[in-house]
Amino acid sequence: MRNLFFISLSLVLILSSCTRQKNRDDKMILRYNEASGITWLDPLHSERFEDIWLMKQMYNGLVRLDKNLRVSPDIAKKWEISDDGLTYRFFLRDDVHFHSNSGEIGRKLEANDFVESFFRIMDPENASAGKFIFQNLDKEGTPNKLGVYAKSKHELVIKLKKPQRSFLNLLTLPYCFVVDMEAVEKYGASYNQHPSGTGPFKLKIWSLDKRLVLIKNEFYHEKDADGNQLPYLDAVSVSFIGSRISEFEQLKKGNLEMMSGLDPSFQDELLNDDGELNKKFKNEFRLEKQPWLKTDYLAFYIDSEDPSVRNNPELLKDVRKAISYSINREKLVKYVRKNLGTPAHNGFVPEGLNIYNGNKVDGFEYNLAKAKEHLLKAGFDGSKKIKLKLTVSLQYKKLGSQIVNDLKEIGFDTELNVMRTPGFKQAVATHNAHFFRKSWTCDYPDPSNFLMLFHSSNFSPEFGPNYTHFKNEEFDRLFEASEIEMNDKKRQEMFKRMEDILIEECPVIPLFYDQIMRVVSKNVSGLESNAMNQLDLKRVKIN
Repeated sequence: MRNLFFISLSLVLILSSCTRQKNRDDKMILRYNEASGITWLDPLHSERFEDIWLMKQMYNGLVRLDKNLRVSPDIAKKWEISDDGLTYRFFLRDDVHFHSNSGEIGRKLEANDFVESFFRIMDPENASAGKFIFQNLDKEGTPNKLGVYAKSKHELVIKLKKPQRSFLNLLTLPYCFVVDMEAVEKYGASYNQHPSGTGPFKLKIWSLDKRLVLIKNEFYHEKDADGNQLPYLDAVSVSFIGSRISEFEQLKKGNLEMMSGLDPSFQDELLNDDGELNKKFKNEFRLEKQPWLKTDYLAFYIDSEDPSVRNNPELLKDVRKAISYSINREKLVKYVRKNLGTPAHNGFVPEGLNIYNGNKVDGFEYNLAKAKEHLLKAGFDGSKKIKLKLTVSLQYKKLGSQIVNDLKEIGFDTELNVMRTPGFKQAVATHNAHFFRKSWTCDYPDPSNFLMLFHSSNFSPEFGPNYTHFKNEEFDRLFEASEIEMNDKKRQEMFKRMEDILIEECPVIPLFYDQIMRVVSKNVSGLESNAMNQLDLKRVKIN
């Protein structure tokens, strides 16, 4: 990899430069940092958010989400869904080519490339987490017994066993990106270091501990409204500085054009008390915020089969409700989060999905009187302190401290157990944490993606993300019915009832609905994103 770095000397000089001047005068290169590094560039394993950002620049799918979270054409120009919801027909573009490192145009994509890419995800030997997308395929209903087949070079057909309202949304997931199977066969286990897609950028350099560089795909099939070739950028350079404070220093020096997210190590220097940029940064940067389909919450492990939980009076339902009423979410968002986010008073599904047509779920607000009422119902009259242990990862120590202070007001003696991220994840997965902070980020923009966390078939760690081990027969029935219901109004009523059940049973306490925050150089234009925090870099320019 290091030899490749020195082949394109002019490009390297720009990438390693510490000044914006070279970036302006020579090539248009967008630079940002990924503190946790990059693990995969293969859609087969597209679980990490950091990896997905880059894969979205390198690959295309049948369909994609636009900035308003609508399913839009990608390689499929259009599609048809049968009246019974069982047959999907996709009509593909005929001008799409896979990446080539030869300087010449690559192999033309055909419908069968999607068949092979999807089969690769479904193949048990590949152990891809994306196989759940295709669990409803009617394999007996297609000539090749796969549930998906190429009717012609540019027509793809998918058959389902039963209607599935979320299926089109699922096809926007990065698992469903089309890959060049000739490259997969050529490189085998090392395909991850030699990825080949159809996207606007392709891999040039990947030094695993230092930097990753994508360069323009000269033969990309999309053009702008004026007929100009996309993308505009010559390259995207990603550094792997592990320290967020060091990343911030590089941004201030002009070595990065963009920084995402807020870290406690620099939040007071970067933002004022209202959550806006401090004056000293306003000439160089702009602050971009938008709603994010992400809910941060507190969770309780409530498995009724676990004696240590079943016999724990501190985790009774009324105690859980008392905890929820005692948390001052407005204060938490304003002072701990620097106004980044919205207090979660209306259920688990975040506001950005707008699923209830104004008929919002009545959740929990700050109300100490109601908190004390529920404690009395649980048998705690205030004569003694209630011991509790809240487990959080290191990044959320300040948030955890604020919650501990709130709980003091109603008589909780709460121990804050702060763990480094690997240990925290292990504690939650093995049920050694009974009261903990988690978050859920939307995979696809449908309420079912949030509510699936509470279906009894998804118990963690073996079967899914139901970390609480919540089980409710009515909830399960409603969730399953909502997956096949074709009437939007009836489906919304089902979602509303599921949210009401979660409020009543209180396996989780929603804290806030998050926001996306980026600090971007004022030299950068054309940066597009959506409420799922998906970046589209193909129209970015650097002035």
